[in-house]
Amino acid sequence: MPKEDNIFLFSVIVPVFNAEATIEGTLQSISQSSYRNIEIIVVDDGSTDGTARVIQEMARNDSRIKYFYQENQGPSAARNRGVLLANGEYILFVDSDDRLLTDAISILDKTVRGNRCGLVAFDFAMTNGNRADLVNNALPAEGLYSAMECRDFLYRRQIGNYIWSYCFSTKLFSSVHFPKQIRMMEDAVFMNGILHEDMNVYVLNKTLYVYSVRPGSLSSGMNIEKIRQGAKALSMIQNIDGDQDGNSADYAEYMTRMYLFLIRSLFNEKNNRSFGKKLVQQINYINNNINIFKTYSTKDLLKILFWRVYYLM
Repeated sequence: MPKEDNIFLFSVIVPVFNAEATIEGTLQSISQSSYRNIEIIVVDDGSTDGTARVIQEMARNDSRIKYFYQENQGPSAARNRGVLLANGEYILFVDSDDRLLTDAISILDKTVRGNRCGLVAFDFAMTNGNRADLVNNALPAEGLYSAMECRDFLYRRQIGNYIWSYCFSTKLFSSVHFPKQIRMMEDAVFMNGILHEDMNVYVLNKTLYVYSVRPGSLSSGMNIEKIRQGAKALSMIQNIDGDQDGNSADYAEYMTRMYLFLIRSLFNEKNNRSFGKKLVQQINYINNNINIFKTYSTKDLLKILFWRVYYLM
């Protein structure tokens, strides 16, 4: 749909991989938006099931749905390609098994018009398929904040790393991109980069998105290589944040939570005969590469792991 005068075009980017069972419901939720001036960019990251057929059938009935295929390169590459293809002034990301609420973009349009902001953070609900529950009640008071203030919110868990809970000005992507070299915690690296941009952020205390909880999602597909990539993500975040925030207690807590998420995932590996060796390898990596942990001994980190892992997550 061409952009009309004085009406913002919103680009909704949907990276997809083998989502034949869910993608139709996701795209329906977007196409039924009460705000009509949208484009829906679906980037198929090498699906081998019937995903392409479902999307192409829907695109024949809605010209706003645009389908693009690429060889499998991971979600970051798919999102980056979607950004390059986007024509809108604002960008949202929707996962291929989630839903965008009908009035979401209409509400976001009013929000960005009424506030000079490069980013809008909004609330979301979670569903297991039977019911949707509001989960992110810790959002700060609604209003306009600096990016620096929002970094503190991120560290204190008042906003999240979830890229689908934000609306981005397209201009932000001229300097910040998703890291293609990792497939674990790439959204955390990206959000830390975004929140170092010089901009205002509007925190919107409205639920606009429904996230689908997948059974076993915490442990699904976890392996030692993904955990190594997650540790690399922590190094990348440190490179972004270290100079400005490296001495912050909130920042240290944030990094510790993500580290514990990675280590706890080792408990869920199906083949954990070498668990102890893998655990020590990762602790040694953290000790050697992440500044805030360099003062900890392996014994210290093991204590943190076993005494706090179920309380921090």
